[in-house]
Formats: sequence, structure tokens, C-alpha cells
Amino acid sequence: MSTLSTVKVENLHKTYGEGQVQTKALQGISVSVNKGEFVAIVGTSGSGKSTLLHILGGIDSPTEGKVYIDGTEISDLKGNDLIKFRREKIGYIFQDFNLVPILTVKENICLPAGLAGKKVDKDYYKRIITALELTEKEDVYPNELSGGQQQRVAIARALINRPEIILADEPTGNLDKANSNNVIKLLKKINSEYGQTIILITHDQNVASEADRILQIEDGRLADEHNAY
Repeated sequence: MSTLSTVKVENLHKTYGEGQVQTKALQGISVSVNKGEFVAIVGTSGSGKSTLLHILGGIDSPTEGKVYIDGTEISDLKGNDLIKFRREKIGYIFQDFNLVPILTVKENICLPAGLAGKKVDKDYYKRIITALELTEKEDVYPNELSGGQQQRVAIARALINRPEIILADEPTGNLDKANSNNVIKLLKKINSEYGQTIILITHDQNVASEADRILQIEDGRLADEHNAY
């Protein structure tokens, strides 16, 4: 594994509201994630782990501090520059899948490439859907799929632009144990075969234990950091 830092966070703070209704979601987090690393962020509900992931993905912005993705300070990016950067560098896997119901599986997977104005690499697309066991589902719609199948489509969609980083927001949260295990195995395979950096948030310690490293967030602070094995 390369020791080149893909994600670097410096003294990150996020505050919502003002005065007596002020909530400090993040309080001075600093951490680095190396290229090709698989990191799990754990914590109870309200600990700040989702806020951290949203800021890493450029979905939210910090109140204070800096976030570097592949050497670029993303808090400096605005409007179309931020959108373009996110499309090229970051793949996002949502807990509730966020598939477009009127698009087929193939159309959902290829959507990010179209939005980025890119041609889909047909060989790479075939490799992805084969690895995710979706070859027989290309022409069906999301409502015809099981939860596990929908999550695999969401993973394929996150991969299609070959992003440097995959951010996974509780990717097993809506799945049963068998499908949860399958999704984690797929993420580990993606991490090892394609070399993508993966940052995953979860409340499930069994899921977290499959990562290379675990970050424990409590009350908006980094409470613990250790290898998962």
C-alpha cells in the first residue's frame, strides 16, 4: 500500500445553528487516509461521523479547518468546479441506494459518466457488472430488485468513473445479515483489485472489523484510531 495521503483533514470543525441552539457536530478532527486504504468510521448516532463523511464528499462544508482530497483543498472549490471535482474524484454509496426509479440498472450505473460528459469504458463496465453479479439485471428497473441487488447497483454506479475515493454512508444499514456480508466482501474486493481508497461509516462493529483501520468518533472528536486486526 502506498503511503501517499489521498485524504487529509486538518482541525476540522462544523457548527450548526447559533447561540443557545448551536450544535457542535465536529470539534477539531485531524486525520489522514492513505491511497488504497480501507477505513471504517464508527460512532453512535449523533457522534458526527455522517457530518465528517459529508464534508469529505463536498456535500457539506466545514465551519473551520481544511480538507484535502488528492492534494486539492476542496473547501476552496465552489459551484461547477466543486461538482466537476466530485464527479471525477469521489464515488458516493448511499444507505438508501438513491437509484433513479425511471432508469434501468444499466442507465443508473452509467448516469455519472453521462453527467460528467464521459464515454463509458465498455470493458470496464462489463468487469464491474460481472464482479457485482448484475449481468442478468441490466434492463430491469430498481423496483424489480432486492435490497442487496439495489446496493450492488449503487456500488457499480459509484465505480463507473474510476474515482480515487469511495465514500460509503452506512452501506449495509438497510440490508439483512447475508446481504450485508456480501456488500462488505464486494467492497473489500474493489479495494484490493481496483485500488480505490474506501472510507465507510457504520455503527456495526462487525462491518468495521473488515476494514484496515477504524476511526472512533465521539461527540465530534476523534476518540480512538487503531488497526482492525
